[in-house]
Amino acid sequence: MHLAAGFRAVALALGSIGVVATAACKPTVAHNQVGPAGGVVTSDDDVLTLVLWPGALGSWEDFEVTATEDAPESYGQAYAVSPNPTLGIDVEVILRGELPEMTKLARVGVITDGAEAWRTLPLEPGAINGADDTVRGHHGEIAQVYAMLDMGDIGGGTTGEPGTTGDTTETGDPTNVPVSFAADVQPIFDASCVNPASCHGVMPSGSLSLDTDAYANLVGVQAHIDGSLTRVIAGDADDSLLMNKLDYEPPPTGGIPMPTGGMLPEETRAIVRAWIDQGCPP
Repeated sequence: MHLAAGFRAVALALGSIGVVATAACKPTVAHNQVGPAGGVVTSDDDVLTLVLWPGALGSWEDFEVTATEDAPESYGQAYAVSPNPTLGIDVEVILRGELPEMTKLARVGVITDGAEAWRTLPLEPGAINGADDTVRGHHGEIAQVYAMLDMGDIGGGTTGEPGTTGDTTETGDPTNVPVSFAADVQPIFDASCVNPASCHGVMPSGSLSLDTDAYANLVGVQAHIDGSLTRVIAGDADDSLLMNKLDYEPPPTGGIPMPTGGMLPEETRAIVRAWIDQGCPP
């Protein structure tokens, strides 16, 4: 990912990639020409950067980035991008700006196919960088709208001002942001449950593998240790054994809390809870 900054600097220095903001006291539109050799697309304020690697485009495209008020509530300013050409390689998305107080909850939010709600890009290792105030993600298409989201509190509307860091941010309650298994829950398992020192990787405890087919092994599946319990009940986090274990409150026959190395942070558990209560979106 570190190549992105260098790529952008070289492209701008050579002038091979046109990045021309409209002339105004407070410009909100930027035009970016990118071809098959690759390049960058940026907002006029450099908050949003899209890195298109060589081979991503089959022809030259003139991209337009506009700061928009016509978007669902978000933590930071929302940006509309057009057009949406077919990509041969995933685009790297970088959002720069003041991160949420609970840095771990920062996400890249996208709206595609005319949807009316945000969804988040998968949180990859190193995606959140507090040192340079960026959050990154990869996507197989150019979304219509991008914005930084705070999984704890997406307050702040579309004014570009960060949302308040009140009780919801401090408690890590992401229920007002769509949560998906692939983007938000699997990365938690990858970091805490399936590494060599954990219990649900190569030799899974309780016959529960969270490395491969984790979704299918959880949702609507009876617990190995007690058939009367269900690992995850879509829409009901309180009665889901997984949530009980993560909260260190498993029933007597439901095995030991997880992970065994110590309870996950409250904001992390809140993401899992929100995913279950939202009906376990894949």
